Amino acid sequence: MPRRFSARGMVDDRAAEYLESVSSQLERGAAQAPFLILHGPPGTGKTTTACGILMACLEHRMGHFEQASSMLEAVKDEFGVPGAKMATLRGTAVLAIDDLDKARLTEWSVERLYEIVDKRHMDRKPTIVTMNQTVGAWVKRVAAVADRETAFAIGDRLADAENVVIEFSGRSMRR
Repeated sequence: MPRRFSARGMVDDRAAEYLESVSSQLERGAAQAPFLILHGPPGTGKTTTACGILMACLEHRMGHFEQASSMLEAVKDEFGVPGAKMATLRGTAVLAIDDLDKARLTEWSVERLYEIVDKRHMDRKPTIVTMNQTVGAWVKRVAAVADRETAFAIGDRLADAENVVIEFSGRSMRR
């Protein structure tokens, strides 16, 4: 997790209910939850909120943070061998994927992303995704560079009606 986001207690109030649900389940050993999608302009608190939730989950030693571009690059580095990275991404109790819409996607990386998202969605593993774009806008962009059906399949899982979607707005807090 990026050092600047490792401080505790920095969770947007709108995500507090999600955090409470996941955290209480982790206390009992495992958690099942819909995805949490945080979207909005840069600098509005999405990554801070994702990391705040993940820090609480790490108290139970269950969680993993990935910046989307680095995540897909690490998966690519394991190509051709059963990869520990893919196993971690699919299996970790709580996964935070930061800046999903910043990753430069290829046909191959979209297929790997589908494997991760689909497995976590089927198993109801808590997954936090941050992005500047809405899911719909992201899917349209991805469908233009990769297999359209795979892009829509990922989007369908990210847009599941059970998922919690929080829109951030306002000016960047970095300025």
